[in-house]
Amino acid sequence: MKNKVLISAVLVFVLLMNSFAVFAHSTSQSGILAKEYIDNTNYQDYYIGGETVGWFINESCHTDGYNLTYKLAGSVTSTTANLVSDAATSWTYASSCPIVISENANGIGTIEEYTMASSINAAFCNYAVNSSTGHLTSWRIRVNKIHVNDIGYGTLVHEFGHAIGQTDLYSSINKGKIMYHTSNGRTVSDPQTQDKWGAKVITGYHTSHSWEYIFYRTNSSGVAQHRRRCTYCKGIKYNSVESCTFNAYGVCTKCGHVNGSGTSGVTLPEVTGMSLWEEQRRAYRFLA
Repeated sequence: MKNKVLISAVLVFVLLMNSFAVFAHSTSQSGILAKEYIDNTNYQDYYIGGETVGWFINESCHTDGYNLTYKLAGSVTSTTANLVSDAATSWTYASSCPIVISENANGIGTIEEYTMASSINAAFCNYAVNSSTGHLTSWRIRVNKIHVNDIGYGTLVHEFGHAIGQTDLYSSINKGKIMYHTSNGRTVSDPQTQDKWGAKVITGYHTSHSWEYIFYRTNSSGVAQHRRRCTYCKGIKYNSVESCTFNAYGVCTKCGHVNGSGTSGVTLPEVTGMSLWEEQRRAYRFLA
């Protein structure tokens, strides 16, 4: 009798844990965050965030949950294996970040060495994605054989970021983030605060947003406007632009903007340089 009670208790616990995981992650599926964050048709409605936010996430291509598993291709050298291990540790032990990356013989990700153009250090390849959930079911990180001995583990940290579900940042203001698109100019090797918030948002770990008002712009009609953003992840709330309301001292009662003191604040996401799709096109080019 005691054994039956114990087994029942364990089954209830497992069911509750599974329900929690599904609930937590389901809130980050396609079309859900687009209702909360600024979306732009240039990002196919799936790139949420922005250069000024400090992270981009890809709801159509990301890991299912918080755990990433990978396996090493048989030809991978010890040098690459060590870089990968260090990169996995960098995410797994990042403060206040839910991501756990581990090597597993049955992992859905594969790390391999591959000869590519000399301008490429490594590339993320999304081999297969569940079209209804956006969950990756097979992916690869390819380390360029040409650069095996001259890249840092930060390059692999960046590529793991893509597997998590984040995409590149291109503005020079984001050189201090691991998801800055190139190691040429990137000033960090580990996930930074906004990199970690991007991971929290795409996994559904962060869903309780606390909104604050920030000045946005003075429009063409001379009307000062503000919008809302999360005080934690800095994501901009979709469709939240409002006109400022000034008190007797000319200060907006919500965002604190001083009337007439400026014309622009936090702007819509803009990308300069390489297209957001460039890395995917580059990766697919090497699949043949």
